[in-house]
Amino acid sequence: MHRIDTPTAQKDKFGAGKNGFTRGNPQTGTPATDLDNDYFDMLQEELAGVVEASGVNLEKSKHNQLLTALKALLLSRAHPFADIKADGAAAIADALSNLGLSKVMDIGDFGLGVKNETKPGGMAALGVTQFDYFNPADNIGPLPGSWCGGLSYAMGDDIGFQLAGSGQLQPYENPRLFLRSKFADKTFTQWGEIYHTLNKPTASDLGITLGTAASRDVGTGTNQIPDMSSFTSGGNADARWRKLPDGTIEQFGIVNGMTTNAVTVAYPIAFPSELTSFEVAATGNLLANSYNSINIAATPAQGNNRTHFSATGYNTFTDGRTALNNVMFYWRAIGR
Repeated sequence: MHRIDTPTAQKDKFGAGKNGFTRGNPQTGTPATDLDNDYFDMLQEELAGVVEASGVNLEKSKHNQLLTALKALLLSRAHPFADIKADGAAAIADALSNLGLSKVMDIGDFGLGVKNETKPGGMAALGVTQFDYFNPADNIGPLPGSWCGGLSYAMGDDIGFQLAGSGQLQPYENPRLFLRSKFADKTFTQWGEIYHTLNKPTASDLGITLGTAASRDVGTGTNQIPDMSSFTSGGNADARWRKLPDGTIEQFGIVNGMTTNAVTVAYPIAFPSELTSFEVAATGNLLANSYNSINIAATPAQGNNRTHFSATGYNTFTDGRTALNNVMFYWRAIGR
């Protein structure tokens, strides 16, 4: 193709080396641009070449062949690739090859490859994660007799795992999820269930054997288990008390400041109902050939003296003599 280059062409009309046409000017003696056969031959062949390249034969009576040829040769922008599809399977395959696209998976392949070596197919396909399902009739799913859908991943014949979920639930059933992997001998492990917030395991699921205590409520009633808040206590350095969940109260202490006269000891707290047990044990320094003893005045009897007790210390000699003495002693009282 070339621009007009006859001697009468207007030089550089559209820029350096880009000639154009002029109608001429008789007043200035400028001639109009002459046209020669070279220019018309060029123009004819350029236009005819476009039409013929589209596979259309030139027809003298038709004036739209250039437009028709351009539509045939160029992609449709209104419906991209529709023209390629209309050209048939060979054109489609050629277009995909030109774009560097390999085979697209067909419906039913289910695979999502993660390596160049992958291919649609079953567990033997290398590096394939495949959408899968387990038919009740196959009896290989985690729930025999039930439909299960899931994923299968393979790295060749001998490495892989399958993830399956319950796909056919009864009303109000919770979803269940299962996992199994391949052994080196290409067989599968048993299905293992994956538990979650909607499907919590029972003790039986985890192989745990629970005793009767596991089913008891916290409390102080019949067949209940008390917690630490049901045990109370208090007191000071000389006497303390503690109360058990069933209401039993134990009080105990030491008396080390008594005189030779009787001493009255108040319990840290009063027994609400009764005194059921009382005991003392003398201790402290001894005189020669003697032992210490404690005499409880009006020894507390069951249901009596629920607030205090009185005691007198004695030093008893081996010859039978007794003397009042400042005896140190421990005491313990139990009641309710």
